This record gives sequence, C-alpha cells and structure tokens, in this order.
Amino acid sequence: MSDSVVIVVGQGEIGKPLQKILSRAYRCIGVDVEPVEVAQPCSTMHICYPYQIPDFVETTVAYIRKYKPELTIINSTVVPGTTRRVYEESGAKLAYSPARGKHVRMEEDLLRYKKFVAGIDDISSMRAMEHFAAAGFRTERFRTPEIGELAKLVETTWLGILIGWAQELERFGESYGASFEEVNAFIQEVEFLPSHIFPGWIGGHCVMPNIELLQESIQSQFLDAVVRSNAKKEQALLNSLAKVA
Repeated sequence: MSDSVVIVVGQGEIGKPLQKILSRAYRCIGVDVEPVEVAQPCSTMHICYPYQIPDFVETTVAYIRKYKPELTIINSTVVPGTTRRVYEESGAKLAYSPARGKHVRMEEDLLRYKKFVAGIDDISSMRAMEHFAAAGFRTERFRTPEIGELAKLVETTWLGILIGWAQELERFGESYGASFEEVNAFIQEVEFLPSHIFPGWIGGHCVMPNIELLQESIQSQFLDAVVRSNAKKEQALLNSLAKVA
C-alpha cells in the first residue's frame, strides 16, 4: 500500500458505506462539514455530498484545490453537465460515477450493482475503473459524463413515472366507484406490465428531488405530470387525515 490516501468528502448515506468498502483496499480519510488537514498525497478523492448544497461546482473545485488529488470521482446525483463544469473550472482529472442502492443497505447494494464510470477523458475513465475494481466493484463505462449524469436521474424518474401513473389509475377508479386494487387485479395477470407499483405518495429524498434536477435542464410534460399527480395525492391524503381528525 502506497503512502497516498483516498479522501471521501461527505459522510452521509453514500459517503460512509463507500468509504467502508474502499477501506478494504486503500487507506481512507473521511471529510465532512468540518475541515480536515491531510498531510499525505491524495491519489483519489470521492465527492459524496448532495448537489443541493449552495454552489456544488465551486465547493467541489475548492476541495480539488485543497487536497490536490490525482483523480476526483463525483458520486453525487447531479444535473447533466455538472462534471464538465467542474473540469472547466479546475482542469483536474475527473470522473462521474453515480451511486445506486437502497439507503438501508447501501454498502451491500453498492457492490451488488455495477459501478458505472465516465471520465472527462480516456485516462480518467480507466483510472476510475481500475480504482473501483481494486476495491471489489464490478465496473462498466459510460461514453461521457453527461450520459452518466442523465442515466442516474432517469433511473429514479422512471419509478416516479410508474407511481404517478398508478396514482392516476387510482383516481380513474374512484370516478367509477372502484379501488385501485380492483382495477389492478386485471392488469396483474399480464407479466410484462409493471403491476406491482402502489399508488402511494412519493416522499423521500430521491425520486422527486431528482425530477427537480432533471427539470433544470430538460422540459418534459411527463415530468410535469408526475409532479402534479404527486401533489394531488398529497392533498388527498391530507384531506383524509382532516376528516379523521
């Protein structure tokens, strides 16, 4: 093991489990809100804090200038074009590699799914893939960071669209005195239709926040419809609670 270290910036639901996995192959140092002085050279720095912080790009550039890593990997869910903006301001070797998994079992899921990477150039891509592979990840490559950034947002948005449609189907059923389950029973027999989706309210900090990120760069009536549908569902639940109270 060399004298260099791997720095993981952001010690939340992605950073902590990622650092735990990487620690099996590298000497790692975690950095969160409080500044940390690192004397050793940094081979790779992972960015794991949310895009929604004030000025994600400038914050990331500042960390690059502070720790001077040979390679920086952005694991955060970001607006398409973010990795390239960081590169344009820093000139550093960069790669994008979105994290995937359920937060309650993130360490397990990070290794379950392939770690897709997209470097700002071929060298950055290969270094990122070698870095993850040495820690036990299966790797795959996106052609550009923008493709990776978009794919991450589309993955969670796909679920949002399915739930939004289930919410609408529930409202259709109510118009004819039927429950969602009654209407969906007919659909469940068709194996290739996603009949397992439940028309609940979409909460959490992935699906709807990621739709908001996608809407920053893309205009889509599908996305608008999901947002409206989820707002209707929330209001319906509030109305039901008010009646009970």
